[in-house]
Amino acid sequence: MKHRKTILLLLLEAAVLILVRCLAQQSSAQAGFSILSYPFELLAKCSSALAAAGTVGSGLAAALWIGLSMLPLAFALRKGKQSMGLPERLALCFLTLMLAIGLYGMTVPTKIWPRAAELGAEAEALVRSGLVAAIGSAVVLWFVLYLIRRFRSGGWDSLLRSAGVLGCLICVVLTAAAAITVSNCVLSLAETKQNGFEAAAEAALHADMPGTEEGILDVPVIILQSLVRIIPLILNVAVILRGMDLLNEMQSGAGENVVSAAERLSRICCISLGLSAALSAVFNLVQVVLTRSLSNVNVNVEFPLTDLLLTVLVLLFARLVIENKKLKDDNSLFI
Repeated sequence: MKHRKTILLLLLEAAVLILVRCLAQQSSAQAGFSILSYPFELLAKCSSALAAAGTVGSGLAAALWIGLSMLPLAFALRKGKQSMGLPERLALCFLTLMLAIGLYGMTVPTKIWPRAAELGAEAEALVRSGLVAAIGSAVVLWFVLYLIRRFRSGGWDSLLRSAGVLGCLICVVLTAAAAITVSNCVLSLAETKQNGFEAAAEAALHADMPGTEEGILDVPVIILQSLVRIIPLILNVAVILRGMDLLNEMQSGAGENVVSAAERLSRICCISLGLSAALSAVFNLVQVVLTRSLSNVNVNVEFPLTDLLLTVLVLLFARLVIENKKLKDDNSLFI
């Protein structure tokens, strides 16, 4: 199996994210929890604890804040003039500024929004989420500029390597989205079970009340809804892995293997498009049929534009590779 190590790493990532998400949600009463903000939350708590430990602790907290904030700037200055352009350097400087503001603001949210002290923990969580989003935007800006430089200035081999790195990053993001969906399903099942216990206790106190079928199938529907969201993500990961196989074959220059890899990529693209649409339609039908037994019905029409665009582009690329190989073989017959 070509991607055994990659799949194992992705499964490990999913397991860690699910564990962190569930444990953090159970141990925190804050609203608006985000898996991206959780490491910054831990860092802010560590800095606050150091600052409260006295002069030495405050110095360590300040050193930690300055050191982490200056990492992007040091990375920009360390690179040579030929390897990094001015836009990337400016993006790294901007990231340094956002890290300095964000890390300080997450430790002391009232410095960013003074009214947070009056509004309570939810307002502080909102401030931290905004700061994490700003830092994430700066990271995305730098990464996009980095990819633009690699795609424009590199040769064919460099272009294929950059496409492979981008494919790995997309797999990581898709795996994280699937893991968060699984953790949300687990938390929803736990909440539904708790509500069921409360409803049973209420019914026991009022034994003369008539029974109802509402909500008895909530658990299977929650699981089915999670599967409808997770399976397309898994299929997208499979599409990316097949695409990486095609890139590797193109880089090695083996003609027959390129065609077979492109055909496998075309096949998984068609499966991904058809199965994703079928799952959404079947799930809506199940909800309509079981409406009387559900406490909440969420029937809607979702058009996965991003997933559809990504899959169609990959499919077109695979078909282009196949047609170019056929054309090359036909031309060789006339020579």
